[in-house]
Amino acid sequence: MRKQYCNHYSCFVTQTGRKDKAFHYLRDYQWHYHRELAIEAGLPMPESHVEHLYKHVQGKRSKYLALYKKGIYSRKNPEEFDIVYEPPEIIGSK
Repeated sequence: MRKQYCNHYSCFVTQTGRKDKAFHYLRDYQWHYHRELAIEAGLPMPESHVEHLYKHVQGKRSKYLALYKKGIYSRKNPEEFDIVYEPPEIIGSK
């Protein structure tokens, strides 16, 4: 995991001349990172609905920056979430 982090850091900070504070890149890698941390800490794995919800909202955020925060979601079970409300403008968008 450390090697992957260093590779990302090199690509996004060292090679681009940015400052350390600009580096907070995890994106999809964060799920692997969370699972690794849970294993190391002896804690339960994060529930998969959190990852699914993140990916769902991430797709909406990139297209509807002013609207995506208005969505309301609830946990259905450890693997799934329900959409309680999404603004009509983003319903059905991919």
